[in-house]
Amino acid sequence: MESHIYHDGKSLKEFEIIANDIVHDINDMPYDVIVDIKERNSDLYEHTVMVTLLSVLVARKLKLDEKRKYNIAVGCLLHDIGLRFIVTRYKNRDFSNANPAELFEYKKHTILGYSALDEESWIAPISMKMVLSHHENMAGTGFPMKQKNKELECRIIQACDAFDSLISGMECKRICVQEAINQIKENNGKLMLHNRLNLMLDKNISILQVI
Repeated sequence: MESHIYHDGKSLKEFEIIANDIVHDINDMPYDVIVDIKERNSDLYEHTVMVTLLSVLVARKLKLDEKRKYNIAVGCLLHDIGLRFIVTRYKNRDFSNANPAELFEYKKHTILGYSALDEESWIAPISMKMVLSHHENMAGTGFPMKQKNKELECRIIQACDAFDSLISGMECKRICVQEAINQIKENNGKLMLHNRLNLMLDKNISILQVI
């Protein structure tokens, strides 16, 4: 996947096939599948795959239709495309201590990613919005535009991206899985998670298992 991301349009178009394959593979999984979640070092490829996996599993649990699951997969696969266009370091880093110039550079990745996909007519508007808004939240304190996205697709990626970023150290300091689960639950007011999505972040629920 890493070799395909963010090159020419032909390469990006291949994500249409990848997204369909992911949705079909997850549909074939047992409904009560266990996904082993472990903290690990930052890696854009692994982070992208895990956010996509978790988000589509959540979508299936919420009984979303095939088209919405596919659009979620596309948005997740491309959500961090903008990281390839910024020059500041973003792995295992606490941006609360970054200087204003570095923080501004980092926050540009959502807009840069959205802009990079502007001419990709095969991407649904909701998938594009996921790329733009995956760092927003329902408290209106996210970025780039402090929007309160009501679309379930956006809320799903916001939660799953936040969770996997915490345990992988992508765009933040890495912490252990249980700490990440606790932090996501504590921030539920910002994310405004669907009740069932919130339950899926409990170690006793079948989708996520703390190792």
